[in-house]
Amino acid sequence: MKKQDNIAARVVWAFGGLTRFAEKTGWPVATIQYWPRCGKIPSWRRNAIIEAAKRHKVKLPAEYQDKVS
Repeated sequence: MKKQDNIAARVVWAFGGLTRFAEKTGWPVATIQYWPRCGKIPSWRRNAIIEAAKRHKVKLPAEYQDKVS
């Protein structure tokens, strides 16, 4: 899977990588490090990610923001 096709990787990189994503969401790196590899983020995390992005002025990929859960 190419990075540009992997929405999970693009969301993580929008925050600046795994460590910064973890810092901005308050979740351990161990919780999120698998998501880019499998290409998915648990749907129940979506709202918290969008809220963290708003708080930290992170521009998420449009298809992640607009995705209906």
